[in-house]
Amino acid sequence: MPRAPLNGLAIEADHNDGTRRGLTVLGILLAATTLSVVAVFAPFVLIVVGVVGLVVSAWRWPVATLALVFTLLPFIPLPTIAASAAHYPNMPLISSVKEAVMVICLASLWRKNGMVWKAVDAAAFMLVSMGFLSLLFRPDLQGLWGFKDDFAFVLPYFVGRTLILRRSHEVRWVKVAIVLMVVLALGGVVEAILGPAPRALLYGLADPSDLPYSFGALAYEGFRPGSFTSSPLEFGPFCMLGLLLLVAYRRELSRIWWLASLPIFTGLVISLTRAAWLGLLLGAGIIALRQGFKLRFALLSVAAVLVVLALAPVLGMEDFLTATRTGRDTSLVYHQANILESVGSILAHPLGSGPGTVGPRASERQGQAYNVDGGYITFGLEYSILAPLVLFLFYILCIARCWHDDSRLGDFALVMISTTAAFQVFMTLQIDFNLSAWMLLPVGMSVRQAVLKADQRSGHPYR
Repeated sequence: MPRAPLNGLAIEADHNDGTRRGLTVLGILLAATTLSVVAVFAPFVLIVVGVVGLVVSAWRWPVATLALVFTLLPFIPLPTIAASAAHYPNMPLISSVKEAVMVICLASLWRKNGMVWKAVDAAAFMLVSMGFLSLLFRPDLQGLWGFKDDFAFVLPYFVGRTLILRRSHEVRWVKVAIVLMVVLALGGVVEAILGPAPRALLYGLADPSDLPYSFGALAYEGFRPGSFTSSPLEFGPFCMLGLLLLVAYRRELSRIWWLASLPIFTGLVISLTRAAWLGLLLGAGIIALRQGFKLRFALLSVAAVLVVLALAPVLGMEDFLTATRTGRDTSLVYHQANILESVGSILAHPLGSGPGTVGPRASERQGQAYNVDGGYITFGLEYSILAPLVLFLFYILCIARCWHDDSRLGDFALVMISTTAAFQVFMTLQIDFNLSAWMLLPVGMSVRQAVLKADQRSGHPYR
């Protein structure tokens, strides 16, 4: 026989819950109506309220704010490009909000958790200082934007150095990241089916053939999708990152999560980004060696290669793969010639030309800037012959620290910093803040763990 509610408390609780839900819905509707009216009649007030809300959220709840920012990062580039093509005002400033919010999160986390400076942090600080000194000799708006583009990648590293997550929260972030990569990959698949016309429309181009050259490839007549990112060169590494997360945290995830590898791997293949292909192979190999599943890695690698070869005729990739395998791809020759020419320019001008004078972003703003391939070359041309050496030193010190972090996070971070260091030979990865933030945040977190373990072994206090 069911037991009657004692003194009517259960009935009262149900009534209170229903009232609370009703008031919550009513509050949301009133807030949405108020914001809509304000957006129409006083948009400046809405902007001020939004900025104040972001600042308070970043300072008061830095971890939750960071989760929101990193959730949005892979999906920001395409809307930003579309808004710029539509001549929406102040887009560079609006796009910089994510970096500003991250700075506030860093300040809040630093106040709460602290950070012990090590050689790797000194290398990062030295690199930024070199850029700042160079900026003093070119104190104009172009130089300031160039400085921001080149050195914003250091920010997520330092955020990671001050961020502390419980094990359960870390795994939860990994699961959310995998879901986001699935959505991103499915966006790329849809774009590959629809072709270049929708992206050309968003770019404000009448002819899809006027899209940037990165959406095509030599010996390939098809269209390379970029999903919500700015190009296939960003989309491919994001897919690589998602697959490496699955490999690194495979023991923390149930088998059903491996279904996510299907769309992500498809996105990686159709991006036709060879650097990401190689990064996945080398990264998974490193994780397999550290976690002890070498035989399974070998079998999965063979299976992945066979799948790509089977899909090649369907996707029209046969000539592309043949040119890559035989070395007849002229783009590789172009990259090599560009690097050799740029090295000569660095030796001829060892002090550099200053921020905002080299690279694709500088070419977009000025139209006559020297466009080169590779992050090391860009730093050498802009910030002196010492800058690429300091950048490489920063990567090496990060690799050394992550190597001594024997955790799932350490394995993933080691692969991320190793692939970043390799990508910088042919890609200007530092200007792609959305991708570099995802790659360097776990590196900073792993360095913090490694430093903590080393200090505990030596008996030194750590705050």
